[in-house]
Amino acid sequence: MLAVYLFLLVTGGGLALVSLVGGFLEGGGLDLELDGGADFGTETDFSGLKGGWWDAFSLLTLIYGAFGAGGVGTALHLLWGGEQTLVTLAFSIGSGAVCGIGAGLLLSWLRRSGSGELRGEASFEGRVARVILPLRPEVPGRIRVRRGEREHVLRALPHATAEDPGAAGRWERVVVIEVRGGVAYVAPASPELGGAEL
Repeated sequence: MLAVYLFLLVTGGGLALVSLVGGFLEGGGLDLELDGGADFGTETDFSGLKGGWWDAFSLLTLIYGAFGAGGVGTALHLLWGGEQTLVTLAFSIGSGAVCGIGAGLLLSWLRRSGSGELRGEASFEGRVARVILPLRPEVPGRIRVRRGEREHVLRALPHATAEDPGAAGRWERVVVIEVRGGVAYVAPASPELGGAEL
């Protein structure tokens, strides 16, 4: 059983460290974009599932749970010299569940409370953006917009007030009118708006 506990400790601890360091590096300017730009036109609304106790269950819940179970299992196995395997297993599973669910609930609360967010969606409004995946009235495209020192990629749809939304597939530069639920509603940018940084 020691091998299982060590595996959980090393794997869970390593992935937890990567998630923590990755979060700090992201704030420091490391921005990896793994979006290939494929959009298959399927929109699933999971907004009704947000805010419940099930928000605590995620991949990070498993990572922190594995770390907690591996740490307690390894410590108790070494403390008791390999004896008391069922008690060690029970404490390991219990501590893994407490660590995982506790971390999941804490991270869920931090996301819901907006802790760590410096600026909201409204800070994108009025900015000029470059279209990187063509927009269509019924299927969101993608835009790249600069806010401060960073460039952000947002899903985008033509705004209801835009002239000729049917021509949205030909727009190259747009201005963000509003952002709702992570989707930017845009209109074509006029040449006098500038946006030389794009």
